[in-house]
Amino acid sequence: AAQLVPHTFVLDEIADARVLSTWIDVAGDDAGVAAAALRMADGRRIGLLPFEIETVSPALLHPARRDQWAGLLAWVGRGVLPLRVVGGVNLVPQVYVPPQGAEVLVALINLSADAAVACLSGPIWSEVAEVERLTPEGMWMPLPAKQEIAVAAWDVTVVRGVRG
Repeated sequence: AAQLVPHTFVLDEIADARVLSTWIDVAGDDAGVAAAALRMADGRRIGLLPFEIETVSPALLHPARRDQWAGLLAWVGRGVLPLRVVGGVNLVPQVYVPPQGAEVLVALINLSADAAVACLSGPIWSEVAEVERLTPEGMWMPLPAKQEIAVAAWDVTVVRGVRG
């Protein structure tokens, strides 16, 4: 695949590709392949994403695009993503599962000037029965619901999920 400017691809005609999205220009014309899933002859899978990923991309603010990326990453990895943010924008999760696996630690980083409510999903989180939030004083405080975790603007919220 050759990359066009700004973020589109031209795929070889023999490529075993599934085009997931295309760029449409201001005139309504198809400007080329944006996201695509490629299956190589040797069985490898490659996902082409039309964004620079050195920094947090504004494209991840769009819930449908986040779902598309999650689906593509799961397809390439041949499995379900263990945890992802399905509600809330500009939230980046950092996950730690200790070797014993009795609990899950999640740090939610809010990269926005707006407060957000995170909704988490995935096999790791579905096993969680109780959720606690780390207070600024270093104490764990129970949260009433594991599906809605408030994260202040430009802040980090750490939660601990205890598996049931």
